[in-house]
Amino acid sequence: MKVGNRIIEITHPDKIMFSDPTITKKEVIDYYHAIAKYMVPFLKDRVLTVQAFPEGVMHQGFYQKNVQSHYLSWIPTITIDKKDGGSTQYAIGINQAELVYLANQNCVVFHPWLSRVDKLDFPDKIVFDLDPSIDDFSAVQHAALVAKHVLEECGLVPFVMTTGSRGMHVVTPLRRLYTFEQVSDIARIIAERIVSYDPQTFTVEIRKDARKSKVFIDSLRNNSGATAVCPYSLRPRPGAPVATPITWAQATDKTLTSQQYNLYTVGHKLKKDGCAWKDFKRYAQTLVKACRALNTKMTDRIN
Repeated sequence: MKVGNRIIEITHPDKIMFSDPTITKKEVIDYYHAIAKYMVPFLKDRVLTVQAFPEGVMHQGFYQKNVQSHYLSWIPTITIDKKDGGSTQYAIGINQAELVYLANQNCVVFHPWLSRVDKLDFPDKIVFDLDPSIDDFSAVQHAALVAKHVLEECGLVPFVMTTGSRGMHVVTPLRRLYTFEQVSDIARIIAERIVSYDPQTFTVEIRKDARKSKVFIDSLRNNSGATAVCPYSLRPRPGAPVATPITWAQATDKTLTSQQYNLYTVGHKLKKDGCAWKDFKRYAQTLVKACRALNTKMTDRIN
């Protein structure tokens, strides 16, 4: 298969990767080939962790950080030291050919870092993962709208997407002026502010058994080395749902679900509406106003 200036050998194209309905490996590869122009901007120059499913998503897969020894030499990598010793050699997101190549390696889900490799300790976004404890997507939508309100009070510009799993992500672009430590501190305070608006419905409780029926406002993805699912990545669930950026008007639709869009339907949505996050980078802000709005003591170390 020719992709740009690369020739990629496709192996086992008829392997079943999803069931209900049946989706082959070649269909997964074709999806990533087609979606790349929308997806690559959100993973380019970022450290990648992938979820691979050698026997399809119906069987046990695994998270893969270290690149495999057989990967072709044109797949760029970066070696990052571990806190407890040793190191990990990650792939770096680059282009359409890489997406197709990794899909052929049975990589189904893409999880990039929140920073780019040229300023690895300085994230360019803040992510809030809204994770329901029970099957109540309306509560997730409520949490998303409260998160939007709080972020706007902080002088930040919120974007939203369905995760293709159970919840939503609310994400705000950030100027690369702050370390992961600073950003994770602010994200935690914002999450607590979101919970304060409706503590009967939202929680920041990490322990699942203590959340009861509440929506978990998860800010932990803002820690160094953490990842968030890439916009337009497939998810390992029946029907091949897709993590899909949407507009705030779409986010309030009572018929919306986290798995609203899938491998077959997201292309039609993009042709009809375009990418809801196409101007994402343009709205990157500082955290100066956020510190003032949150009345945080971090003001003196964020400028």
